[in-house]
Amino acid sequence: MITKLNACVKILLLVLTAVSTSCCYAAQSSDSFTFTMTATIIGPQCMVNNNENIVVQFGDVDITKIDGSSYLRKQLDLHLTCEHLQNNQLTLQVYGASAQFNTALLAVPEKPGLGVRLLNNGTPQAINEDFTLNYGDNTILEAVLDKDVDATLMGGEFTASATLRVTYQ
Repeated sequence: MITKLNACVKILLLVLTAVSTSCCYAAQSSDSFTFTMTATIIGPQCMVNNNENIVVQFGDVDITKIDGSSYLRKQLDLHLTCEHLQNNQLTLQVYGASAQFNTALLAVPEKPGLGVRLLNNGTPQAINEDFTLNYGDNTILEAVLDKDVDATLMGGEFTASATLRVTYQ
């Protein structure tokens, strides 16, 4: 894009020089002129959830029902909007601390035996690993709780956090 922009600027300057030169030779004057050129370079950009945090509320959780696949399965509302993409292929990654008992799960710091599994269109998606999607496709990203079979979970509140990275061209 920059190469094309530079070529356009060079062509414009050559045209202005040619016009300026012919004027000067015809009039035999030493007048000069100033021109101002402004440009806006528009590159690709994407926004997730209108730049607001994506919050998933699990509510009250029955520890005995946590299964890592269906109990309290929650959809993440991505609301992904992109402009000026060169192609529709996006690379996403959910980046965060992984659970000690399973590195594919997002860690829950207050509960070492508890983790959050991500599902990409129903298939487990490991955190910190890239996955691709085509912009405009209906991709469903979900979160579900999972636990270490050897852990004894205690009641209480918990939080987990991650960053969604979107790479595009």
